[in-house]
Amino acid sequence: MQDAVDQAIKCAGYLGDPTVTLRCKDRRAVPLTNTPVGIFPISVVADHFPALTFQARQFLQVDVSEPVLPPLVIDVFGLDAMTEILESPLRLLSYLSLRDEFGDQLIGSHEHTFLSYHLKRNLWVTDDTDMLGLEDNVSADLDLAMAVRRDRMPGVRTPDGILTRFEGTRFAGIITAIEDEPHAVAIDLRLMLLTLSEETTKKINRLTDEVLQRTAADCRLHDVSFGIATGSCGLTIHCSRLAHRAAEMRLMEHCKMRKYAQKADFWFGIALMPDGSLRFAGKLVSEWRFYSDMERLLVDWKSRQLKMDGAERSDAISPVRVEAAENTSGAAFLSRRMGRGSKCGIPSPPSGATGGGKKKQSQRHPRCPLRCRSRTPRVRFARSLSSNHGVHE
Repeated sequence: MQDAVDQAIKCAGYLGDPTVTLRCKDRRAVPLTNTPVGIFPISVVADHFPALTFQARQFLQVDVSEPVLPPLVIDVFGLDAMTEILESPLRLLSYLSLRDEFGDQLIGSHEHTFLSYHLKRNLWVTDDTDMLGLEDNVSADLDLAMAVRRDRMPGVRTPDGILTRFEGTRFAGIITAIEDEPHAVAIDLRLMLLTLSEETTKKINRLTDEVLQRTAADCRLHDVSFGIATGSCGLTIHCSRLAHRAAEMRLMEHCKMRKYAQKADFWFGIALMPDGSLRFAGKLVSEWRFYSDMERLLVDWKSRQLKMDGAERSDAISPVRVEAAENTSGAAFLSRRMGRGSKCGIPSPPSGATGGGKKKQSQRHPRCPLRCRSRTPRVRFARSLSSNHGVHE
């Protein structure tokens, strides 16, 4: 088993080596368009092995370095259950990521136990827990679900928990919309969403519904932001009838200022249509650092938010927790853009929404609100985003 783990780690190292060319059995080269940021080695035992997880934890010698993560040692039956229950690739990646993050704090005899606990409560260990021991009876729900699927026994095919609890909600709709997107932004966004607690997920559902209702009622921009201290990141959700370019810039500005205000390293942004469908999503990435220019911009930005009409904003609904975010040296946005002349699902404004005698709100691409003067090379938005603004310094 030690030899198999060593071989898995060695092969994983080749994936990030630019001097190595990967080839199929027919000698056809397999190009890697992006350098892997995380590689999960898995060593699979062909037979049932009692207390495999516990023994691997105690006796295996592992020496890894980024981007290769510590290997997961399981038997073929554990792998079968993982791929059967976690049907989408991102669900599987999320589970592997959590197993890696909290592996040293979990004690159990078999992978079935950890997987069953994950399906019930999400495999997250709180800061006040040093060690979490799971008994074998925790896997009872998973065993029943596998019996229903494989042996056609009567019962529930999917255990009650993270796979069933939020079906039909806005939160589940966002995850479904980006589930099959191969873009790095979509993958990172979904992995982040899948780590949230049930309480946070319920809050996102409730406040997102309120934001959508307000935009549908007055056709104006409404938003809500969440600070996530455990991952030094956050999430901002916009809903508006703004033109595509204007919506991009408003979301970009908002995410940038929230990220700096909360001293986070990552910040995600989501733009929704008033019917709740996903318009586009984005991510800002950089280690937080203090900038005097950004401090002045932040004061100006906050004062402008306070002067806005209260009906236009919904930040008052959920004040962002200042827990731990700044200037971005990397920005990427994923767009799900509608074609010309297509119906976007945005309801028409109610009569009198623009006010008597007032001009209709301009939807032209606004001037960059941050008045950037950076010498840093601009990073174009990914996919079909048409904005010519990149990183703001």
